[in-house]
Amino acid sequence: MCEMTDSTNSLDPLIDVHGDLDDLMLQHQTALLDQDIARARDAFEEFSRTIRKHIEIEDRMLLPVYQSRAGEPEGGATELFTSEHRKVEKYIRQLSDELASIEREPELPKARLIRLIETEAQLKNLLEHHDRREQRFLYPLLAEHTTPEERADIWKRIDTVQSSS
Repeated sequence: MCEMTDSTNSLDPLIDVHGDLDDLMLQHQTALLDQDIARARDAFEEFSRTIRKHIEIEDRMLLPVYQSRAGEPEGGATELFTSEHRKVEKYIRQLSDELASIEREPELPKARLIRLIETEAQLKNLLEHHDRREQRFLYPLLAEHTTPEERADIWKRIDTVQSSS
């Protein structure tokens, strides 16, 4: 869980979730290669929870402030962020369904495993692109257009969301 420290109320720690997501995806894919579907499912479920929480925080708490304060910079429009969020959610549903289907198989079919990993690569590419957009636009412009008090209030709201799940 990302938390604000006493010395800063920067929102930058929220960017760190992308490194956590990379680690979870690696754990998941390593388990797939080991043909340990239960471990792969567990890692993917943690990945899904983490990305969904990150999307919820951005959609509910950050993007409304970003849109009202930073406007719609070229390449950083709010709609681009929300569109990417919906694409990520679609991938998560698709991959969850495919993983559940594979889990029911008596033997892990290699062709399905390859297709699953290829689809996950598409998701990873989307997340990398989204991460770069966040680092270029969302977090720097929020820092520029909000006060320390407003960022502290955002952190309080984020902590409430994070502790509720």
